[in-house]
Amino acid sequence: MDPQPLQGNSQDGDLSQPPTSPYTASRALLRDLTLPPVPNFDIPASPPGSPPAALEAKLSQFLDLKKKGVHFNAKLTQSAALRNPSLTDKLMGFVDLDGRAGYVTTLSPDLWNPLSEEVLPEWATRAALRQSQERVRAERAGLRKGGGPVEFVPAAIAGGGDVGSPATTEQSELLRAGKRKTGAF
Repeated sequence: MDPQPLQGNSQDGDLSQPPTSPYTASRALLRDLTLPPVPNFDIPASPPGSPPAALEAKLSQFLDLKKKGVHFNAKLTQSAALRNPSLTDKLMGFVDLDGRAGYVTTLSPDLWNPLSEEVLPEWATRAALRQSQERVRAERAGLRKGGGPVEFVPAAIAGGGDVGSPATTEQSELLRAGKRKTGAF
């Protein structure tokens, strides 16, 4: 932003008056260096030669899918194969990255070095966290297996019996006696 607004005479090209802003000369110099006298906004011509046939086929397939309303990112998020946690390791191996390389930064190591043990200990890595999650899931699954089958009690007996009759009450008490209270899982 300008500290002072530019006044009309210095912008109109009248150089008889001094500029009202101390930055006018710098701006004029930058404008001359960065902008061509006549800007060319035309689309450049395509490069010589024909594109590879495989690339043309992929592009035409992509455009056909786009016309049909298929969105690439939506298709990826619906893919069950990409929900596989071990797929990340395979993809990182495909591009020759190890597990720690996912934490690399562009900052200098004295500011932030995520590969050092002081900053990111081994228990905080992705693999260790995944193993911890799998262990917790296995424990929860073991707790769920401890419960027996759930017996359901019918709301009323077929045959016109009264819901509040003593026979019905005895049957429901017998069924409830075999049940036990299970955990919140």
